[in-house]
Amino acid sequence: MKLTKRDLGVLVFAASLVVFFFAVVGFVSTDMKADTPGTRATGDYLGPEYCQQSGCHIDIYDSWITSPHASAWDTLNTSAEKKEWCETCHTTGANDTDHNGFDPATDQPEYLKNVTCESCHGPDPHSSGSSDAVDYGPSVCGTCHTSEIANTTRTYHPYYDEWVNSKHAISLTAAGGIVATDPDCQGCHVAQIAIAETIEGGTAQLPVTDPQPITCAVCHDPHGSPYQSQLRLDPADLCATCHSGTTVPGEEIRHPQSSMREGTSGIKPTDVPKKDFMADVLCADCHLYSSGPPQNITGHSFSFKPEACADCHNGNPRTFDLSVDQALTAVNAYQSSTSTLRDQVAFDLGIAYSMIENATRYGFDLATIDLAMDNYEDANYSYGFVTADKSQGAHNPQYAMALLNFASDRIDMVKNALQPGLVTGVIKDSDDDTVSGVIVRRSGKDLAISGADGTYSFEYASGTYDFDLVKDGEHVGTVSQVSIVGGSMTNAGESVISFSEPFDWTLPLLAVIIVLVILLVFLFMRSAGKKEERDGPSEEPEDEKESPATDEDRVDESQVEKEPEMK
Repeated sequence: MKLTKRDLGVLVFAASLVVFFFAVVGFVSTDMKADTPGTRATGDYLGPEYCQQSGCHIDIYDSWITSPHASAWDTLNTSAEKKEWCETCHTTGANDTDHNGFDPATDQPEYLKNVTCESCHGPDPHSSGSSDAVDYGPSVCGTCHTSEIANTTRTYHPYYDEWVNSKHAISLTAAGGIVATDPDCQGCHVAQIAIAETIEGGTAQLPVTDPQPITCAVCHDPHGSPYQSQLRLDPADLCATCHSGTTVPGEEIRHPQSSMREGTSGIKPTDVPKKDFMADVLCADCHLYSSGPPQNITGHSFSFKPEACADCHNGNPRTFDLSVDQALTAVNAYQSSTSTLRDQVAFDLGIAYSMIENATRYGFDLATIDLAMDNYEDANYSYGFVTADKSQGAHNPQYAMALLNFASDRIDMVKNALQPGLVTGVIKDSDDDTVSGVIVRRSGKDLAISGADGTYSFEYASGTYDFDLVKDGEHVGTVSQVSIVGGSMTNAGESVISFSEPFDWTLPLLAVIIVLVILLVFLFMRSAGKKEERDGPSEEPEDEKESPATDEDRVDESQVEKEPEMK
């Protein structure tokens, strides 16, 4: 086939395009080999763009890129306190030469500046032997957010150190550890479930094989968030997610701190009006008080510090000024008055409960007992709400005192409703002699028994009643129309009983016994005498006994007598 000049021109042009294409591709490829994460060796740090370009974590990358973690390098380099060892926590993989991590000596590579994905998940999470599993343990954050950093001479970021001493760190041990397995408690005590369900509103993957307490990641999203300090929720709502355990009387109360602040409990507002306290002050304002050098306090022990009060009450036109000492004095005063009244209510609750337990024995009807129980539940709930808040009134002094005063009023209602009256009286017989051992009984229940002087006493519910008198199992009388008033004494007077005295068999029985004894003795003696008469004197031996004389013997004897005469 013969090619024309036109055909040759087309072929040359096409070949030029191919050469140009490969040249461009080669240039781009070479450039990407230097800067693109995907071209690095397996197991090396790949940089955050790798996670983005993989197409799996685009949303997470977009959130992270706006977070303080993504600007950690710039934050360090604009700080007047920058030290060489700070780069360890403001970069990714510093000094990890085995995986080509960041080199502080050269400040390279660029893509490992800042706290990137691999700071927490490790180098090349998808490589063999690595894991991209989520770890909610506190040590992940505590690696950098701690005062225990090598070569440091002072405390910089003691978040982890303070958290270790907080209640959050031991959330799994509450209630003897039951909270770690109880579905009603896990949402606020187990990190994995708290994040997935309580905060994000999803469903946790159960069972949780490695439950963690309320760690950093529960409140802070390491991937970034639209809220300050990478919080998962708005600071005004975050604490209340768990610390708002409002229930109703008769139910268990769990950490109601936010509800106490707002002055809302299970008690009806008509009984204890709502009373908000410092509505524009957040939980974090008091419990996350922080300060810089030399103390470097982060507030992550979550303990109240009076310095927080003094910081707000310092030239603020909306408030009065307070020193630290004045703030502490004010808080102590709130807590002292609340604790004193709370302790008194606790004591009175014990009395009220005992009265309810004994109400049936005192003859109170079920309707009265049920009403008293309702009042007791209101009182017990109010007391429990103040106690469970654990601030001893500091979170809302006026509302806490109102709840305790309401509890006292309800306890008084219980006492008044179930306060029995005292009944006394004396029992005599028709001869005007006092009678002991008489039982006072009503509705089959023994209430008292008369003593040696015939008196008796017992407590019984208010009302007018008849009482039965029983002696030796026999009804012997009635105490009629006894009017009883709770808390008062009623004298039922003398009650004359009529009963047949039981025959005293003691003496007759003794006489019978004596007669029987005499009779037995007499019979014994008589029997012995007859035996002697029957037996007579002692008998001679057989060979000495004389036989009765026969006729022959008599003849022989006469002949013997005559023989001498014949001689």
